[in-house]
Amino acid sequence: MDMQEKFLKRIDVWAEEECDKRLEKALDVYEDWCKGLNEQQEQQFTSFLERFNYYTDSKVNNILSELHKIAVENYNISNKNTVVSVVRKNQGAMGSSSAYWLKYKYASGLSSKVFYDSLEDIEEESWNNIMNVVFIDDCCGTGKTFINFIDKQNKDFSNKQIILITIEMMQNAKKCIEEYAKKKQLNIALLHYNCAEKVSA
Repeated sequence: MDMQEKFLKRIDVWAEEECDKRLEKALDVYEDWCKGLNEQQEQQFTSFLERFNYYTDSKVNNILSELHKIAVENYNISNKNTVVSVVRKNQGAMGSSSAYWLKYKYASGLSSKVFYDSLEDIEEESWNNIMNVVFIDDCCGTGKTFINFIDKQNKDFSNKQIILITIEMMQNAKKCIEEYAKKKQLNIALLHYNCAEKVSA
């Protein structure tokens, strides 16, 4: 199977539910992407294609809705006992996570009043009544960004159930966060759609 056949095969997988504008664009510019690639670069590109997961907006919404149901069933999250925030990246930037945070807002059906782009906006009296703290991220590659983010929060997470909801999570990230939770004696639940082993290029 040549590179173009592999590319089209992956497009079929990604477009299982819909072919959105980004996939249409990829099909349009594919030949331009591949011009001038040598044999080694083609092998790297096809290897990347085989491991890369792309999610259309509708699929992301469906996944977040299902992960929310799991969170409700297992941790009884509700408008009365939960806040939902976003994992900020380096230097406090929200990055792509903010888009997934907004998607979760609509997919979950929770009140907009429980969504905070920063936990610093929550008054201490209200914080004391919170049982569940849900964080939304698109992908968790190593776990270090999430751990650093938690460490920088000026909130007491003891006696709280922390729930990290992601679309993609690497196995080493899961292990890293689980070890961190054990060390810090924190209750951290990891809900994800896909948990994959990191593969070197």
